[in-house]
Amino acid sequence: TPASFPRLEVAEGETMLLSKKDCRCFFDQLALPANLQPWTARPPVLFAELVDIGEVPISLIRSLLQDGVRVREHDLLYPVSLVWCMGFAWSSYVAQSTLLDACRGAGFSDGIAICDSLPTPVGRGEAYALATDDVMHFSTSGPGLSKRRMDELDRELLERGLQKHPAKDELAVADGTCLGIDLCNGSYFASHAPRLASFIRAVLEVLFRGEVSPKGLNALMGIAQWMMLLNRPLFSALDAVYPFMRLEPDTEVRPI
Repeated sequence: TPASFPRLEVAEGETMLLSKKDCRCFFDQLALPANLQPWTARPPVLFAELVDIGEVPISLIRSLLQDGVRVREHDLLYPVSLVWCMGFAWSSYVAQSTLLDACRGAGFSDGIAICDSLPTPVGRGEAYALATDDVMHFSTSGPGLSKRRMDELDRELLERGLQKHPAKDELAVADGTCLGIDLCNGSYFASHAPRLASFIRAVLEVLFRGEVSPKGLNALMGIAQWMMLLNRPLFSALDAVYPFMRLEPDTEVRPI
């Protein structure tokens, strides 16, 4: 989370460079074991409706059935996932573990990883963070190290058959965005400016109206809390907000 970023330090005269890699539709690349596939079933649909209303060719439907399964016109079909579908409880764990293993294969040691459960790397001149399908590398040792690390990661992803999202690649930039947080001038982190502007507009709208639902305020505070992870003491400013968000029914508009 962004809570790890403020622990990074840049000495006077140094510039921190950000590099990023992103995997394309990462969850859809991770095959789900056959014995778990039935547990991802969606609501059923009639075979006849797929053909008559959905205009799905019968040959296509039969090609997608599990081996040995036969269907009749009035049978119900339950769509299941062949991959670790996003939102399933274990999917993020599997995705992050897969990418973490790829980073290790590319030479990224655990000693330069930043996360809430590990000590902050000291004196290495580099660090990296991982969030499900994103890899972020931070370096104060110049663009040469950044390029070498990203090339090593590219080779590892290619060998594993993992598809990247080249349009989202960043290499050794002093101004960039990671996890919705901006690295500015290679020297400090700040809330992502467009998101902060939208948040301020939304707050002003709520104040102007003088009322909001607990659910609406909860959505608004979700943005605020993510930004506050850069400066945890700011959470103390929400002492009156949390009780309001717990009110029921949460869709009832109430004065503030």
